[in-house]
Amino acid sequence: MRQIIYVCLCVILCLSGTLCIITIHRHKIRKRRQVIIKILMQQWMHEHARLLPAPSSPVAWLQAEPVATEVVEAKGSRSFDFDVLQVRIRETEVYRKLMRILDHYKKCADYEEHFTMEDRYAFIDVIDGYTHGFTSYLKQTCSALTEEDVYFCCLHLLGLKASQIAVIVEQDRSNIYKRQKALLKDKFKIATKDKLENVLKNI
Repeated sequence: MRQIIYVCLCVILCLSGTLCIITIHRHKIRKRRQVIIKILMQQWMHEHARLLPAPSSPVAWLQAEPVATEVVEAKGSRSFDFDVLQVRIRETEVYRKLMRILDHYKKCADYEEHFTMEDRYAFIDVIDGYTHGFTSYLKQTCSALTEEDVYFCCLHLLGLKASQIAVIVEQDRSNIYKRQKALLKDKFKIATKDKLENVLKNI
């Protein structure tokens, strides 16, 4: 009789464990789908805004005004969770492509894919999506930054080494070091030997 009870308990435990695993797996899939949908919507909205002409009617101008308000609010809040960014961005296609480029270059010292302008736009959109508009805050904090500077800064938020960034932007590693120093000294006006990544996260 005891053996039957033990067997029943074991079966119940196994079933409970299986159900828990299935539930967790489904939750992860659902969460991943939500992230992918969000990224696709951001990319679509970016392309849609880029292709549309500038608004000329008073109604369109009034509709566009809340965007500027949102940027000011983002500047005031500075709620940028970069640890979350480095984890969640791994779920995006643009990050996977970035990693594929680095992996292939490490093996073959050559390019099978290139990080195109479209990839840059998608990458910056992802950064903004996971940091509540960090690039807008960055440009307001340092108006001297160019779009190329902002893109260069965003790459540093991923914790990449200078040699890896050099591969992505297809430049020599020495140029990356020079540009890091130039940004800190000339654009951010910071006389420090600290890393650009740390400065960006504490700006």
